[in-house]
Amino acid sequence: MNIPIKPLGDRVVVKVAPPETKKGGLLLPNSAQQQSYRGTIVRIGDGDAVKSCGIKVGDDVMYGKYYGSDVVHEGDEYRVLRVTECFAVLEGNGKG
Repeated sequence: MNIPIKPLGDRVVVKVAPPETKKGGLLLPNSAQQQSYRGTIVRIGDGDAVKSCGIKVGDDVMYGKYYGSDVVHEGDEYRVLRVTECFAVLEGNGKG
């Protein structure tokens, strides 16, 4: 995936994961769906903090609700964050 957003310094671009639409086998109405605060790293900057933390393109991460800046490109949602605003890497693609 190549998006025309190049993060500077210690920033990363995360493709926002869609909200969960099912819970326990039940389909959730839009009003019950919660925004996901996780996504997949698609671009990384070249700052020292990015290099030292070991985060890489393809990692699934969690981040805070109010962190970063939202960007929409070709209908996909992205968030530009400082690498320090990603507080967890989800192992096994965040499943179980």
